[in-house]
Amino acid sequence: AYSQGLTTAWNRINESLPQILEMDSGITVFLPVNSALESNQSSYFNASNIPYHVVGRLIETFVNGTLLVTIYNTTLLPNHTQLIKVSIVGNKTILNDHAEVLRSWRVEDTRIYEISDVIPIPGAPSSVIAQYAQLSRLIAEFNLENEFEEFDTTILAPSDLAFEEISELHAEWWEYLNGTQDGQNKLKDILLAHVITSLVYFGAIPENSFVTVKTKLPGQELNISKTSEGMTVNGVPVVSTDYLTSSGSVQVLSSVIIPSHIFISLEQILGFSANPNASLFLSYANEANYLKEFDRRTVFVPTNEAFLKEKNIPDADHERDSMLSNHILSVNMPKLVAGRYPTLSENKHIVVNETENGFYIILFVDNVAQNSAKVIASVSALPETLGTAYYIDKVILENQPRDGGFPSAAIIGIVIAVIVVILVVLIAIYMVTRKQANYQRL
Repeated sequence: AYSQGLTTAWNRINESLPQILEMDSGITVFLPVNSALESNQSSYFNASNIPYHVVGRLIETFVNGTLLVTIYNTTLLPNHTQLIKVSIVGNKTILNDHAEVLRSWRVEDTRIYEISDVIPIPGAPSSVIAQYAQLSRLIAEFNLENEFEEFDTTILAPSDLAFEEISELHAEWWEYLNGTQDGQNKLKDILLAHVITSLVYFGAIPENSFVTVKTKLPGQELNISKTSEGMTVNGVPVVSTDYLTSSGSVQVLSSVIIPSHIFISLEQILGFSANPNASLFLSYANEANYLKEFDRRTVFVPTNEAFLKEKNIPDADHERDSMLSNHILSVNMPKLVAGRYPTLSENKHIVVNETENGFYIILFVDNVAQNSAKVIASVSALPETLGTAYYIDKVILENQPRDGGFPSAAIIGIVIAVIVVILVVLIAIYMVTRKQANYQRL
């Protein structure tokens, strides 16, 4: 350090963290050049950011991504981990978009990197979250600033549009969350589910893999998935990633994650007031107990027009429940994919077919095809924990005769009568043939 003109940085690090420089296990030290510290920015290299320049392990090479750094205990900071962004542009290696790695030396168990300037400390999470007014307002309203500022956390920040979509598409439910004590308790849980209790750099997650993480909401885990199409958290698309902060990172989501324990009825999910096209289906659905909780299911919702066209809607409650079960899959399908899927009834399943004209669904009962319908549109794009709903153009009923047909009992009677007539004719023919044979013998 003395021979290479890095004395100012070395002396300040030695004053702040003498015990770290004496470690035997191997360390890496980033030393800004003297000229950077002797400029008017020299006060920036102090006890707050000096720990970001000492890593408790040997770093021999750099790759695009981040370095997970242990920030050791000082008078100002407790022990915690921190991410330093590494960008390789051509032959240059840049740390936190600011300090360029110039050269390095290996001295026994220490790797020293000369850097062009001080590695800047990322801003507080609030500086990033402030860009999202709705989330910022809710954090302040519920006094959750400490939870969102803790070290070693990853913040999932829904965009303002995400909150606006919920408030518009699900106005009654949103009013319940904001306007009642029980609703506010649940809204607080929703916010806590957006704080991951560990540092996660989304860019470092390999493609075609997923990571399970814990959140500030007790018992609530989230699945982070990465494919060639992008990244999701519990099915919610990630729109921008890896804003580094002084306590971790912030990831921006296109929708709000709803914890699985939050009670949401089918009426709330479809947004009764916002989706008048579903009002007839909902009027039947709300009478069925098994539809009161809507968790990770797919519902095919016939429009009001479809119900008005259908003349064979059952009257009996048990038959109506059976009709409803024809429209509900026991699995969630956020994106329609051709295949066979189970319904709420053991002897029924639905086949989804994709054609040039769109998606069609066909009901099967005991593996026998029944009626079909065309999928018109998605009702709403909701988080995975809430399930998905799609409009369809027909009510899916089991095969039955239409107006002008015979009742099923009459059909059975006619079939039996025809069989009896055929048997009588065959017996008569047999008797006549037998008599003729006997006459010929005589």
